[in-house]
Amino acid sequence: MKQLKKYIIASLFFALSFALFPATVQAEDDLTTLTNGQQIVAEENLPTTSLVIEAQHGQILWEENADLTIDPGYLTHLMTLYLTYEALQKEEITWKSTITATETHQTLSQIQYVPNNNIFAGATYSLEDLIKLVSLPTSTTASYLLAELVAGDIDAFVVKMNDMAQRIGMKQTTFYSPSGLTPESLRTYDTLTDLVPEQSNQSTPKDLALLAFQLVNKFPELLDVTKQTDVVVQGSLVTQESFYNRNPFLFGQPNAIKGANGLLMDYSNLQQTNAIFTVKQNGMTVISLLLGANEEATVESTTSPMTIAGEALINHTFDTYDYRVIANKGEQIINRTTFYLENDFSSVLPKTTDAILETKEGRLYLTNSLPLISDSLPEIAVPYSKQTTTIEEKVKNSGFVSFIMSAFEITKLTILALGTIVIGFLFFLMSFFIPKKTNVGENDPNEGNEIEESPQDLNAFESIPLVSEHNDDLNEEEDTEETLELDEDEIELGPIEVIDEATVEEEEIFQSRSDRHQTSETKPFKWPFRRVTFYGGLTLMIAGIISLIAQYLL
Repeated sequence: MKQLKKYIIASLFFALSFALFPATVQAEDDLTTLTNGQQIVAEENLPTTSLVIEAQHGQILWEENADLTIDPGYLTHLMTLYLTYEALQKEEITWKSTITATETHQTLSQIQYVPNNNIFAGATYSLEDLIKLVSLPTSTTASYLLAELVAGDIDAFVVKMNDMAQRIGMKQTTFYSPSGLTPESLRTYDTLTDLVPEQSNQSTPKDLALLAFQLVNKFPELLDVTKQTDVVVQGSLVTQESFYNRNPFLFGQPNAIKGANGLLMDYSNLQQTNAIFTVKQNGMTVISLLLGANEEATVESTTSPMTIAGEALINHTFDTYDYRVIANKGEQIINRTTFYLENDFSSVLPKTTDAILETKEGRLYLTNSLPLISDSLPEIAVPYSKQTTTIEEKVKNSGFVSFIMSAFEITKLTILALGTIVIGFLFFLMSFFIPKKTNVGENDPNEGNEIEESPQDLNAFESIPLVSEHNDDLNEEEDTEETLELDEDEIELGPIEVIDEATVEEEEIFQSRSDRHQTSETKPFKWPFRRVTFYGGLTLMIAGIISLIAQYLL
């Protein structure tokens, strides 16, 4: 029984640990672990560097050796394409722009050990064809033609490349050529000495991922080119060429991944193959960068290490993360603040993690976001607004009310303090309309002459014989004598009502006694708590004012 209890407790702690610390991509996870779950690949053949970010905000979803200084090789074409599309956007060039190749371009295109295509001196190449050549076969000569078309000459284009790198936050990057050429690449060609760069380009995996992030977000139309499985350039029958896209994850490929649409591959050195893949699924676009795969190695399935590693990493990313709405558009109440979002607030998060939101300075922030690829990127946040009624607009335009609202943060404590002040003021005001409680004989002269009768006094008074009871016989005799006298005098005056003074006195006494009882019963009730109302209201107002001052100071 004790062992069963221990097992249950241990299971609960294990489950609780997963709930409190959700699974995310950790540093100890590596490509070797991922790929060995599918196919056995020698570790030395796998990419030496891997990095995955999401394309909406630039959060890092996976990284391994992502801060190394490297030669980006022909991934440099990302910047060449970026500047080309920016020139189009600024209308410095158009889709109808063309450039004519020279003998130098033709000689450069004939170098066999660098990525290239056939360029013929005197042939005219369109902007669209050059973009295709730079993207798919990563043609070295096409990148030089594109640089001259955009900037006029190579040196001016390189200056633009470095300026743009600094502008978007590529702090560890320096470009020396618009392609992946190195000084050693052209030393044997005397006619190409003008094209020899001072040294190789330098960058880091994170800088390259940042460049891909900016390119995909600012010029997504490039993906319409990079998702094509094959392209044809140059309409002339003499110069026409077709190229096959070597991206293994595009639609129709044996290792196709749903949503794959780019971006760039560098096969210039099969022992150090580089690639940047973009895939979009369920609203989430991820950018995967893999560097240093040995494509000369093969496995039993004849699948390259780059393909195995890329597929494992992409699938792992979509299994671990998802893109979801974390705050719906419309009215929201977060941290006691009511606000309105014009659009849904969405982000990428681990599937086992809930979003934590915070309002600050007119924006709604995701506080538990993952690290960003660069500190040049903004925090994950969206602006919100407060819809106001006509009354609220008038209040806003009032200088005094605006000062009060700016001085105090409107919270539940503020509302409670204001309510306390209002209620106290009403009580305080009401106390002046309540009559004072008076004692007998004060403020009422009639009340001072009244004789309060107790039940004992009333009974004693009623037991005293009335005057009329002692004089009944005498009254009868007097009545008889008066009647006789009238008869004798034969005076007929009709019936005469005889008013007895004692009877009148008795009736007056009873009437006075009845009036006093009626007055006592109909006397209005007087509120006895005038002082309580006065001082209670005053106390409530003071307490509310103190609460407001305390909130302002704290």
